[in-house]
Amino acid sequence: MSSNKKGISTSVIKRLCATSHNQCAFPGCNQELYFEDASLGQICHIKGENPSSARYDEKQSSEDRQSFSNLILLCPNHHKIIDDNPNKYTTEFLYNMKEKHIGAFPYESNKVDPKWVELLKQKLSIKIETNEAPIFTQNLTIKQSKGAINKVPLEGSIGASEEHRAYIKYLIDRYHKCATEGIHQRKDFSYAVIYVNIRKKFGNNWDRIKIERFDDLVKYLQGCIDRTEFGRNNKKGNERNFHSFDEHITIMIGK
Repeated sequence: MSSNKKGISTSVIKRLCATSHNQCAFPGCNQELYFEDASLGQICHIKGENPSSARYDEKQSSEDRQSFSNLILLCPNHHKIIDDNPNKYTTEFLYNMKEKHIGAFPYESNKVDPKWVELLKQKLSIKIETNEAPIFTQNLTIKQSKGAINKVPLEGSIGASEEHRAYIKYLIDRYHKCATEGIHQRKDFSYAVIYVNIRKKFGNNWDRIKIERFDDLVKYLQGCIDRTEFGRNNKKGNERNFHSFDEHITIMIGK
């Protein structure tokens, strides 16, 4: 049975946001799903959306498949963990998980930021057009004609330079990796914090920062990496936590 071509309605997305209390529904995860003007949240189908999806139920109607009762908001990590382990994370587990999460917080639909709803709708549009999992990104302009999706970076920004953008993304990924070593003991870790801190320090999202401040952003991120527990231990053992911008360019060229 095919999925609903009309997709998930705006009212359902708003209700998902309201009942999530801006937090991943997975037990013990305190990951914020929306911050500033960015969204890390992903809409997960409890019973799979497509025949190839985890927990797919061919007897479920298209309408029910895209309904509030069959959907849950998760962080990217737990969305992948759950879908990669359908035998462990069954439909019953997810229904109970959602019920407990909703019950722990009041339902305040009037406090949902409309921007968050729009960001989630954009991610769904990307998923439909590209047939890929939703991605976290900035500066998206979605065009309906010819099904094109264009990312329009700000002129003169780090995001407008392929090499500079790639290195900053690499450093952010390195920070997340170093900061989450032993993550099972650090349930309070938030992947969103680094993006928020960059915005506070530099006054903009990382990819919209002027390229003239690239070196300042690099120094800041490298310092964040070195200050993690994993990073400090690496330095004690005379191991490097990251490679340089020039080395990154060489790697890119090699690929």
